[in-house]
Amino acid sequence: MFFGINLLGSTNNTIGGTGAARNIISNNSLEGILIQNGSSGNTIKGNYIGTNINGTAALGTQPIGILLNNNLSVPVTIGGTGAGQGNLISGNTSYGLQQLNPTAGTTIVGNYIGTASDGSSTLSSGSQQYGVYISSSPGTIIGGSASGSRNVISANTGYGIYATGATSNGTVIKGNYIGLGTDGVTFISGSSQDYGIYFTNVGAGNTIGGTVSGEGNLISGQNNGAGSAAGFYCTSATAIGSHTVVGNIIGAQKDGSTYVASNLQHYGVYISTSSDNSIGGTNPGAKNIISGNETYGIYITGSTSTGNYIQGNYIGANSSGAASVSSAQNYGITLASNATINYIGNSVSGGGNLISGNGTAGIYMTGTTATTGNYIFGNIIGAQKDGSTEMGSNAQKNGIFLSNGRNNIIGGSTSLFRNIISGNLTDGIEIGANASGNVIKGNYIGLASDGASVIAGSSQDYGIYVNQPGTNLLTTIGGTTAGEGNVISGNTLYGIN
Repeated sequence: MFFGINLLGSTNNTIGGTGAARNIISNNSLEGILIQNGSSGNTIKGNYIGTNINGTAALGTQPIGILLNNNLSVPVTIGGTGAGQGNLISGNTSYGLQQLNPTAGTTIVGNYIGTASDGSSTLSSGSQQYGVYISSSPGTIIGGSASGSRNVISANTGYGIYATGATSNGTVIKGNYIGLGTDGVTFISGSSQDYGIYFTNVGAGNTIGGTVSGEGNLISGQNNGAGSAAGFYCTSATAIGSHTVVGNIIGAQKDGSTYVASNLQHYGVYISTSSDNSIGGTNPGAKNIISGNETYGIYITGSTSTGNYIQGNYIGANSSGAASVSSAQNYGITLASNATINYIGNSVSGGGNLISGNGTAGIYMTGTTATTGNYIFGNIIGAQKDGSTEMGSNAQKNGIFLSNGRNNIIGGSTSLFRNIISGNLTDGIEIGANASGNVIKGNYIGLASDGASVIAGSSQDYGIYVNQPGTNLLTTIGGTTAGEGNVISGNTLYGIN
């Protein structure tokens, strides 16, 4: 038949329940459950939607598990926080859950979406492309701070959560495991989920994570084998942004200190042509740990990627801030291809990032067109969180590498703008052949945060290394205003080379 269950203008129904009340809603030719046109206040809980009775394999080729469509006046609840109230929504060929035109305020809690019934393995047959698909639907809540609210959204073939449409705003995604199994440690063998969360042309003001305990998501283990998998991917043709990413672990296991062996996602956060997003914050609870990814912690690209703030995070370091998450994360933060006027750090208390323990560079500016007018201030780059101790065997090669960066400012004239750029293996700052017009001022480069002590064990060779200086135009090191001079000392070879 076309639909397993079709609610048309029907209110306050409950589909399923715990134990024997569970429905198996599978093998329909269109949707397992269709709720549309004025239906309101319905609850879907405890069902297997798309799978067999054991929740171990797909049953038939049902395209969509649940479809919510057309102006549902009172929100739908999918799942629940009590034992057995979550649904298993897996094995549907296209969408586990699809929301359209507009469906407002849906709550999605306590479900397994994409996995087998144990939440830690793939189905033995069948898989779905999208776990949750949101189109033109505002105010969706996915997860919560209590453990019973957590969704496990993993082992889908394409996207864990996909959102699109200018009226898809006010979405809150919190407290979920996206990419790993129920233990928050194990990669789901056989999973090829490309993206944990994917935003394209969505409305402004969506939130990933939260500052209250339990609201942060674990977004790790996306792995498509093609070097493009990302924890959070955000793109927009119109530069709409203003999303908030706070309190999450992106790349590591749930402890924030151990990497996902052999199954690293390529990007932690990828932002393309999207503006005014905030990653982290000055509140301690806003800190993201973005570490243990394969290549890039944060990657920002495109001329309309402007006004993004990265502040208060640990990038490359583990949850203690005293060691790295031992993995191959090569670059902490990358600004590429004309990303312009973005802010790494902040001049207020708690706004600086710890950017240490990345393999190649803490901050990297690159691209065929220069990244321009960006600000780097108030960070610790290379050392541990105390700013006085080196990272040991996993120190990053360069603190900052400006390969093709122009007119960027590193530091400032007061202590709140000062970066501590010390404890790196080779260069505190490297200025590449295509970089020009950059200003480096008011920093401690080679010394600890007290400006007097050498970081014991540090092998940072060069404070500032100007590569092919004949092609570097108007690089300024220091300044004539009080506080703009750098302290460049304690490097093992040269202060400036």
